[in-house]
Amino acid sequence: MPQIMPLNWIMLIFYFSLLFYWINSIIFYNYLKTPNNYSMMNTPKFKTINWKW
Repeated sequence: MPQIMPLNWIMLIFYFSLLFYWINSIIFYNYLKTPNNYSMMNTPKFKTINWKW
């Protein structure tokens, strides 16, 4: 890539920040919002619906 526009860097940073926030929100939901930490095995993998924020 000989030419790199600043907009591409901004969109890459924005995209990776959203992806990082999504992964961290799933991890924090699974670890902190459950009554017991070992009950993570019974929950589905991705609870992206009905977040109890």
